[in-house]
Amino acid sequence: MSRFYFFLHAMVMVASLLLSIPTRAQSSMAAFPSDAGLTARQFNLVKTGKIDAVPAIQALIAAERAVILPCGTYRLDESFPDWSADGIRLSGANMQCVILNVNYTITSGSVNVFHLSGHGQVISDMTINATRQMRAGAMIYLKAASQERVHDLIVTGPFWNGIYVYASNNVHIDHIYARPPFPSFHTAPNAQNGAAYAGAAFISLDGDLTSGKINIDTYLEDLNIAQYETGIQYLYTSGVYASNIDIVGTRSAYLFTPGPKESVNGVQMVNALGDTSYGANWYFPNSGGGVYEFMCSACWASSSYSDSGIVVENPRVSQIHFQNSTSINNSRYGLYISAGRNIGWIGGAIEMNNNRLGSKTDASDVYISGTAGKLDWIRIQDTFIGQGGIMHDQNSGKWQATYAVDLANVPATAHVMLTGLQTYNHKFGQFNKPANMSNISMANNQGD
Repeated sequence: MSRFYFFLHAMVMVASLLLSIPTRAQSSMAAFPSDAGLTARQFNLVKTGKIDAVPAIQALIAAERAVILPCGTYRLDESFPDWSADGIRLSGANMQCVILNVNYTITSGSVNVFHLSGHGQVISDMTINATRQMRAGAMIYLKAASQERVHDLIVTGPFWNGIYVYASNNVHIDHIYARPPFPSFHTAPNAQNGAAYAGAAFISLDGDLTSGKINIDTYLEDLNIAQYETGIQYLYTSGVYASNIDIVGTRSAYLFTPGPKESVNGVQMVNALGDTSYGANWYFPNSGGGVYEFMCSACWASSSYSDSGIVVENPRVSQIHFQNSTSINNSRYGLYISAGRNIGWIGGAIEMNNNRLGSKTDASDVYISGTAGKLDWIRIQDTFIGQGGIMHDQNSGKWQATYAVDLANVPATAHVMLTGLQTYNHKFGQFNKPANMSNISMANNQGD
């Protein structure tokens, strides 16, 4: 045998030996009964939900740090202690077959099922189910944590908050399926018949104003959230990178509420849907703080039962942009702006709004108004506005907005640009113009 082939054969043998050595997580799973101080009989009681599993799981975490739970139903009669040690990992063998039943009620905001405050911690690959109505707290609370990952979870039952991220850094949340937070005996209501949400927010991004520690760099991907009062709430956070988000049946899918001296900035979203909300799907209320550098590309705001697709009321917003997005089939306006600076909508469509499902007041597809000094530099470009798409075909064009753009109450000091618009089939015409047009720019628009 040549030296080369002898060397290659030796390397293959070494690799095989290394691959045969169990990983720390694998050895943890195999050693669950002994490392948790359990007999085989006790372990069977734990994984079949007969006794509280928290002490056994916590003992295993203390022994091994990285734990994989085998398939089973685990009963949690109490919260886990604060996990401050770095590198704790709690995973299930499979998100379908590992079920944690939270078997107690939380009534205090200081109590959470999991509390993470370390670095490099992971919770993944399991179903977490609340068996009782929660009145406060969160399923997972991250405080001053960093490099954390929460992924591949199915969340069921009436949690109050799902995942609350507070003053943390570099948190990744992905592949989460948050089902309606209604008890199993309660049929989830249809949002088209009225308010149909429960709980608070499934994801909250917040910081500590007292210390000035803002939440930094949160990554959200592949989330499906249904019927929480709010899908994602942005409170005091910087750097949010989100993609492939589907939120339905909420009061507001995306809510931006920084308080006084707080801010939300650097939010980048792609393929984010807010659908069948009771209020505005995307809502920027006047909450006292500012929202800056927000970009949403290929986003969707549809079927608000009683309000509008996108509502901007905060005079402290600046650089808010929707690109190649759609606002469709909302009870009132597709896009409503009453305050803010540097707000843009480029491409896409604003169509089939004013369906009046939960509102009896006629509305335009786009409404822009405000007071001097609180509204400026608004632009809508290269967009279709009016009756079109599948909703037009299904409803024979019966939903008709008043105007494509109503800007009659725009102050003379505000700069507004409307260019490259195609509009179709509005009750009273294309534009409702203000008396003073000195700062209104219109070009290359066609339609009615």
